Amino acid sequence: MIFSEGLISGFYITVFGFLGAALAVCYKSKCKKFACCGLVIERDIDAEEHIDQIQLQQRPTPPSYEAGPITEADNTLNTERV
Repeated sequence: MIFSEGLISGFYITVFGFLGAALAVCYKSKCKKFACCGLVIERDIDAEEHIDQIQLQQRPTPPSYEAGPITEADNTLNTERV
């Protein structure tokens, strides 16, 4: 056989990886209509945008850190042996 099994497996993994990445990009795009090779896909992106806005509003906000004065305890390392 000219090609080894490892080479063929690597080829298949690469092809399916590119297809998966292309589908992920298509899903994240906000195009209403997509046509390729006779396949036409039409999406309702208004509903998706509404869901995205709800998810953004429900995302917890990170705590605010107030920068206080640096104390001696902050500057020392615990070097005591137990």
